[in-house]
Amino acid sequence: MKIKAMIVEDEAINLRVLEKMLQQYPKIEIVGKAESRKEALAILKERTPDVIFLDILLPDGSGFDILSHVDDKISVIFTTGHGSYAVQAFEINAVDYLLKPFSHDRLAEAIRRMESMKQKNLSSSKGDEGPVFKLKVDQLLVKTGSEQRFVRYSDVLAVVSEGGNYTSVHYSWKKPAIIRKTLKELEETLPVGQFFRIHRSCIINAAKIVRLSQKDGYVVYLDGMEDPYKVSRRHVADIKKAMTPPS
Repeated sequence: MKIKAMIVEDEAINLRVLEKMLQQYPKIEIVGKAESRKEALAILKERTPDVIFLDILLPDGSGFDILSHVDDKISVIFTTGHGSYAVQAFEINAVDYLLKPFSHDRLAEAIRRMESMKQKNLSSSKGDEGPVFKLKVDQLLVKTGSEQRFVRYSDVLAVVSEGGNYTSVHYSWKKPAIIRKTLKELEETLPVGQFFRIHRSCIINAAKIVRLSQKDGYVVYLDGMEDPYKVSRRHVADIKKAMTPPS
């Protein structure tokens, strides 16, 4: 049985090297290659690989951004030149973390580990216990001019367009971070259901809503923020629904 693989790598030479290395495994079939987050998401809409060989730093975002769009049965093997993200990678149960340049033996070890994990998942699913391997992607990579850090989605209150290609990420515990990414790009990354748009220039975390008020239009107050956010009339119903306790 073929193992369908997808490669996400922004450097063409590294992509070709990994592709050639994987050709030594007859059971692995490469079904998709992407050099950016956008290309990867487009492929994932049409195909479902068994494993993704995933670079972390991409020209239009992070490899971690892609994972919120990945089925939890898909194995992930990180391939990167940066060792500083290993902790985050294993926190989401990645199969392996390969530091470039990696050897054929190191790749073989990662593939063996993937096959072993998939076999365990198959055995568990036969007992109706569900798959052992679960991706728990709950972090957003925030890159500013001076630093880059992972922030849990639960700590993000809102994201607001600052015009052009810039967006501010708002928290209750520190000043907003201005990042070079459009609001639309962030919207594609944020978990569906947890975040939703309240205005053409603002997306909020539904779990942080405190109250909805009407004064010269609608505004919503979020936990930890003194100033409210403006709400478009067309999105008022969405906020009221989010504030309704489940029956």
